[in-house]
Amino acid sequence: MRYLLFFLILLFSFSANSQKFDLTCLSETNFQQVFQIDTQKETVLHKTSFNFDTNEKFDIFENEYVILFTIEKIAFFKTRSYNTVLSVIDLNKNKLLISSIYSEELPNHEEVFNKYFQNQLYTCFRSG
Repeated sequence: MRYLLFFLILLFSFSANSQKFDLTCLSETNFQQVFQIDTQKETVLHKTSFNFDTNEKFDIFENEYVILFTIEKIAFFKTRSYNTVLSVIDLNKNKLLISSIYSEELPNHEEVFNKYFQNQLYTCFRSG
């Protein structure tokens, strides 16, 4: 009986520390991203994106490469053939900042310093 009680206490103490939730983030340009945050495994899963201007949904379901995971902030990094992206989530302020550096000029950018760089700010809320 002691072993059963010990096992149940151990099981509930681990599950109490585990938290998985969805974080929905909306940019000023009407673009939405949904992430699943797992605080026990310290992982970020990019689930979906949605462009409200074109009404397009993108099913992503990719794990992000997390480089920082704390109670307050999460940072992750992605490299593609055309850009490098650093994303930082501030869980206290419910903000997501995505900074991208592109290997080629971005279309429709007239200013010199904006041709290869892009910052996007999102407001987020927990949704699950």
